[in-house]
Amino acid sequence: MLNGLGWEGTANNLQYAKILGANAVRTNLAWKYVEPDLIPDGEAYSVDWAKADAQIIPYYNSGMDVMCRIGVGFGDCMPLVNGKVLTPETLEPDGYIKAICRHISNVVHKYDGKVHTWIIEGELNEAPLAKLFGWRAGYRWSDAKFLTTLISSMYTTVKSNCTANAMICFHTDIHPNIHHDILGGALAGRFSWTEWLARWIDYTDSVGIDTYPNYYAADPTYGRDVSDKIVAAKAITDKPIYIMETSYPIPKPGDVLPDPVDFTEEKQLEYVTDAYEASGECDGFFYFAVKCAGVKNDYTAKDLNAISILGEAFRAGGVEDLTAFINDNLSYCQSRLPKVLQNVESGLGIIRSDGSQTPAFDYLRSKYIGSNSITYEYNLDAGWNLISFPIHPIHTNPNVLFAPIQDKLDGVWSKDPMDNNWKIYSPDAPINNLSYIDSGIGYWISLYEPATLSTIGVPDNNAIHLIKGWNLVGFNSLEDKPISECVAQVSSDIISIWRYSPTGGWTWYISKSPRSSNITHMSPGIGYWVEASAECDWAIE
Repeated sequence: MLNGLGWEGTANNLQYAKILGANAVRTNLAWKYVEPDLIPDGEAYSVDWAKADAQIIPYYNSGMDVMCRIGVGFGDCMPLVNGKVLTPETLEPDGYIKAICRHISNVVHKYDGKVHTWIIEGELNEAPLAKLFGWRAGYRWSDAKFLTTLISSMYTTVKSNCTANAMICFHTDIHPNIHHDILGGALAGRFSWTEWLARWIDYTDSVGIDTYPNYYAADPTYGRDVSDKIVAAKAITDKPIYIMETSYPIPKPGDVLPDPVDFTEEKQLEYVTDAYEASGECDGFFYFAVKCAGVKNDYTAKDLNAISILGEAFRAGGVEDLTAFINDNLSYCQSRLPKVLQNVESGLGIIRSDGSQTPAFDYLRSKYIGSNSITYEYNLDAGWNLISFPIHPIHTNPNVLFAPIQDKLDGVWSKDPMDNNWKIYSPDAPINNLSYIDSGIGYWISLYEPATLSTIGVPDNNAIHLIKGWNLVGFNSLEDKPISECVAQVSSDIISIWRYSPTGGWTWYISKSPRSSNITHMSPGIGYWVEASAECDWAIE
């Protein structure tokens, strides 16, 4: 089973995925990343691969399965044509499909072998509703024939240009009555998600379920709904099924939100626990998203009333109140309401704005790591110790990880691999800025007296990124290895390696003078100063 996270790929999110123990990620490759300005009819294909690389390459290099969303028709993903955001009407339907298939062909061919599954479009079954809320532009998104032609063309293009699978993800939280009854089906599309699945089953190799049953109300938590969605999909197909998006919002730290959006971290934990347990009959579980600002408490009475009406209608299928509200407040529904709903999305995450982890993060980490976890023990001396963690610790918060030796601990210092600045954690310091502990990083630990530290985590054999100059790093192996083997891959980039022992002092390895060096082996649990002549990725063979 794949255990993953979903987001817009960034370096920080890769770090969180590694800490969590995820073995897969769902990223988003917006069309505009590759082709910011569309040239619809010309032979030239003007591309910029940098942003696309960021969504795929770091995760692939870290050994994770990449599930990448491509060809999404939301306005904020679209390229420009003559300075305006592309819509299906810009090029007419045939021209739009031709252009997007050209884009997909180039992308999937370039990254063939690096992507596990290409997710084509994004919740296309609810494109008409997304159009109503202003997230998609153009009347074609309400045309069922156009949607089917688009998804079938995208699927054919993926399968013709790469070896990866293709997936359609379905928005699954809106009651069938909304589709069948409101304005004769013209508003939200005439088909429920299961009806779309049956129509499009030949255009997908697997089924992605996107579900946010608590999007409109905090109580009760509906994590167990996940099981019902899986059962509904299995009644239609025997193809692999993944929970590709699910989440429960949290407020900004310190805020108390009003009913019906009174989300809390305790309720998030309840939701995540139920949802993960209910997903046991599927092929993968992806939580969305990672770090969040939290839901802002700026609701008006009208906002809360609208959310209540939407929530009741979308879940229970009652259409009368919703129809009346839309008819009486069409301008509000098209302008203010989308922003109100997106405020909820600002709380979808399991990392708080200050970088600390919610209880739901800790729960998922325990499930994602599972039976792969091991215990690593350190015997630390009084004074200075230079150590590293050869495993991803389950507890990355220094308050938790160092709690067993808190009374003997003076402080912990490290250089942040993201910005190369010093960070400190000390029980007695007024300000601490070392907020997480991870593998691949070296740590100076100062103790008042000897101590034994045990930590639980999963092995890490990922490459360590080195910058030009000095790097305070770890050793990603659970075995001693000859230093000649360790540096073989980057021998031309390594100038020297230094280690420190409270009893033996400094020892070193000089690449140009190995005979004068006194480090013959590198060992797990030890921190190292590595001097590099150039930026490189150091993989321990």
